[in-house]
Amino acid sequence: MQFIGIGFRKSDGVDLGLIRDKAAEYDLLASKVISEGNFREGLEDFSGQFELECLQLAAFNEDSKKASSRQISDELSEFHRVSQESSLLNFLSAEKASFPQTYYLVFACDWNAADPTRLELIASDALKPYFKRNNSWYLWLYNYSAKRYYPMLDLPLVLEIANK
Repeated sequence: MQFIGIGFRKSDGVDLGLIRDKAAEYDLLASKVISEGNFREGLEDFSGQFELECLQLAAFNEDSKKASSRQISDELSEFHRVSQESSLLNFLSAEKASFPQTYYLVFACDWNAADPTRLELIASDALKPYFKRNNSWYLWLYNYSAKRYYPMLDLPLVLEIANK
């Protein structure tokens, strides 16, 4: 199970209902109910440390007739590969006026409390270039004997976004 979500500091008083409604305009489902998965313990610990409230993001897949974060992850890969549109990136770019000065984009598979994460500080206008350089959110490692890259899924990525 993968988790892709957006987090806001509780002290910023963000209207999560408004964010959820705006996400829906980009065919994204944003839910305050976080699904079960191996990421929950780490997400709860991280959210507590940073005093965040999070929305889990998912997108509907026409083929499987299911909503999941997998669809968002696949779109990010296609954005990297062939510059195909990404509903997540379009949402974050077009609706940035709805977001506070700082917010968090969280990607995780396996995440236990106090596990290290990749925390990257990034400006909101650098999101598309970031994902154009990086194939999805995975940490890509190169296996030189096999001459190919493979994803390392067990190291969460948190982007702290400075909204400009």
